[in-house]
Amino acid sequence: MTNVAAGNHQQTVAVAHAGAIPVLLSALAHAEHVDVQIQAAWCLGNLCGDGPVLRNAVIEAGIVEAMLVFFRGRFLGPDGASTKESVRSRVTDPANVQVARILAWLMANLCRGTRYATEWTKLAPLFPVLLEFVHHEDLETVIDACWGLSRTLQVLGVHGNSDNKLAASLPNDLWSGADASLDGGPPPYALVELSARLVALLTQRFLGATDDDHIRLNTPVLRAITNLASGDDTHAAVLVSAGAVPALCDVARACLLSSTPTSKSNGTSVTLTTPPGHTPVAFAREALLALSNMAAAGSPRMVLDFLAAGPVAGVWLAIATAAARNIAEIDRRAVRETVWGVANASSGMDTDVARTVLGTCDAEWRAALLALVACGLHPTGAESSANAQYDAEVREKAADAVHNLVHVLPESSWLHDDDARYLAENVLPWIPRRSAQYATVAATRDKIIKDARRVRERDEVGLVDGLDGMMLG
Repeated sequence: MTNVAAGNHQQTVAVAHAGAIPVLLSALAHAEHVDVQIQAAWCLGNLCGDGPVLRNAVIEAGIVEAMLVFFRGRFLGPDGASTKESVRSRVTDPANVQVARILAWLMANLCRGTRYATEWTKLAPLFPVLLEFVHHEDLETVIDACWGLSRTLQVLGVHGNSDNKLAASLPNDLWSGADASLDGGPPPYALVELSARLVALLTQRFLGATDDDHIRLNTPVLRAITNLASGDDTHAAVLVSAGAVPALCDVARACLLSSTPTSKSNGTSVTLTTPPGHTPVAFAREALLALSNMAAAGSPRMVLDFLAAGPVAGVWLAIATAAARNIAEIDRRAVRETVWGVANASSGMDTDVARTVLGTCDAEWRAALLALVACGLHPTGAESSANAQYDAEVREKAADAVHNLVHVLPESSWLHDDDARYLAENVLPWIPRRSAQYATVAATRDKIIKDARRVRERDEVGLVDGLDGMMLG
């Protein structure tokens, strides 16, 4: 059955249509021999890997309950009472390596495509199992466990998702079934432990593992960190405490700005080489996305803690400066995440945050942000056209960053009146809703109003409604 389910789509579906799913679940939970249980898990993993239809059918049939029954029977004590240390000792026992590999792989397939609250609710009970496997000493088990975690937590990474509080329902452990509570108390130790483990995996090497092995590992690790960072403010605070900021800065800097990519953190060096079909630039994008998510943390105090935890402002400035010199020579998606980070960090309009971002590099920031605001204003050629979407987002978020920084530091000399006039005159046709932010003198204000009316009459941009009243008021 396992081999047939490993075939093409029609063959896999035939196994399910023959009524195999309830039989396999029963074998997984209650078979007397572990070899039978492992084979059942393997076959179920093949079914889940076929696609969402069979995966949902397996979930609805009770895979989560069956896996918990198996895990408790295999790794908890005879009476079901165990300490965390004893459970982890059994999970990582060399005799259980094959069991751990198959279960982690099954869960990675089971969690694929998790996007919505209903799916999160069904799969959340497996979180403690994944947390145990992510601490395993077997690399393949850890890689699949990290994929399962990153996919399970993907519900937190959906932009605009209103269900971020679902993270508060993470079970603290497997044996008590207690749910974590974030209401006025400390974050659940499961979240703290997971964050610390993910950072450790990003900065340490498995004994005997190759660079390609660590490429395969770092891909889901970075994705899991990004998804955690996109949750509520508690997640950002826990990641900062776990040392995620310097680790992510190292990855971004090494993979984007260095010809010999290395990531150093906690005294450990990791060399990132280029795997087939996946370049280190993708790691830089992911690291910068995680940093920009963390920069969006709620209070100015949290943002200041985030900025103080690592050289994040320096990394942002280095990337922005390199892109300002020639944006075609640096990955546009990485530049986009960079300016998003600066805009997010400064969005709270806090003076201390603004000064921390700028540091002693006013002139460099001025040159870089002005250049990025202007990037792609007049795209020409196929290359520019292909990147127009990224150029537009870079341009707008850089404009947001300029506005935020100037708004809270009006006495700063880093943005001159001539710069403000340039922005007002050149940005308006492309970012009309930003134009009022740079209108510092009456003449410029009048020009903006005239240009806004002309743009509206041409119906080129639909975002100028109300602009006159906003500026004149």
